Amino acid sequence: MFHFVPVPRPCAKEQAKIIEQAAQKIHQYGLLAPAIFFGEAMKPVSFVAGQALHAFSFLPSTYILSDEIWQQIAFILDDRSKTEKFLSRLEELAQRRP
Repeated sequence: MFHFVPVPRPCAKEQAKIIEQAAQKIHQYGLLAPAIFFGEAMKPVSFVAGQALHAFSFLPSTYILSDEIWQQIAFILDDRSKTEKFLSRLEELAQRRP
C-alpha cells in the first residue's frame, strides 16, 4: 500500500531545470501575473509546503511527476532563495512580454 521513498539529496542543477521549465510553462499559458501574485502571497508558507511534501512523500505520487522531482520541488520550497529565484524568473518573463 505505502512504499518507502528515500529522501534524495538536493541537486542545484535539477532544481534550476525545474524552475526554468515551470516558468516557461507558466509563460506559455499566459499566467504570469496570477502566478507572481500567488507566489508572492504564498511565500511565507512555502517552507511549510515544502516540509509537507517531504513528510507525505511516502504516499503514492501522481503519474505525471516522479518521486525524485517531487522531492526536488520540496527542496525548492524549503529554500527561500530558490523561491525568490523562481519569482524573479517569472518577473523577467513578464517584462519581456509584449
